[in-house]
Amino acid sequence: MKRLIVGIMASFLFAAPVAFANEGHDGMDMNKHVEKMKTQLSLTPDQETQVKAVLEDFKTRMQALHKEKHDKIDAILTPEQRTKHEAMMKEWKEKKKDHDDKDGDE
Repeated sequence: MKRLIVGIMASFLFAAPVAFANEGHDGMDMNKHVEKMKTQLSLTPDQETQVKAVLEDFKTRMQALHKEKHDKIDAILTPEQRTKHEAMMKEWKEKKKDHDDKDGDE
């Protein structure tokens, strides 16, 4: 039972940053997020540049954390578990991509 719980938690921890690495806090594309802020907040060009820099820095740091977490999880799992876990993550990414594509069509 403990292994099942650890596996589920590891899967969630692996997947969550992927979902947000290229998106703003509300799930939208970073450029769309900046455009929305620019429009709704009347950002100056200097503010827009600074906001983009903050979001890029956050994205870079999230990607580094994601890799670190993935490496640590891989170190815990057996080779068989790693293979299964990678298949789970591939399936999750495909479902997310299909969902994102469907949302984009609306």
